Amino acid sequence: MLFSGVAGGGGRVSIADVAVPARWTLDNGTTFHPVDPGMLAAAQTLSVDLESVNYLGNPICLCKNAPSIKLIDLKRQPKVLVGGDGASSDNNNGQAFPCIPNGGDVFGCQPCSAPDRSLLYTGNFFQAAGPWLRNALISNLNISSTSNPAFDATDNETAATQAVADAHGVPFLGIRGISDGAGDPLHLPGFPFEFFFYKQIAADNAARVTAAFLQNWAGV
Repeated sequence: MLFSGVAGGGGRVSIADVAVPARWTLDNGTTFHPVDPGMLAAAQTLSVDLESVNYLGNPICLCKNAPSIKLIDLKRQPKVLVGGDGASSDNNNGQAFPCIPNGGDVFGCQPCSAPDRSLLYTGNFFQAAGPWLRNALISNLNISSTSNPAFDATDNETAATQAVADAHGVPFLGIRGISDGAGDPLHLPGFPFEFFFYKQIAADNAARVTAAFLQNWAGV
């Protein structure tokens, strides 16, 4: 299983870098679970040209007609960092986050470019909205705005996904583009402001590393 996406960055990474941690924790570092050593070794051989210009992306699902709007040039070359630690935590108190029908590339119920995308598709919204508002909204308002320097990547889902893969004996590697943390030339006030501004370059760079890995990996 190759799990790609974005994360907050701490430790040795900056915004737009890509972290490929050697191990992940679900309990803030009390215990760690290593990724597949063969996949990690393959990632260490990669040489990937990462994007340094951040574009707006597709926030309202304009799909193929989305304009390419430049937001900022970081004026530095982002890097791939293989090794180190990643951490995941659940700030929803075990409640599923409700997707927002036609909510764009972050909150929407379907990917903007899904071939079967429908304006009528509501996903889990009606099932999950009530429980999330009752049991998770307050905890989401208390998200820390500073990155933990103990971890190169911090998100909600990677370590949980790894736990499922490990339980089924499936080799696992997580690749995370850094969307918020150090290296912001605009000095925005941390998460979630940096996330919404830099999520596109983080996702693009994670995708570049993921594609390079798949092209070069010989498999298990």
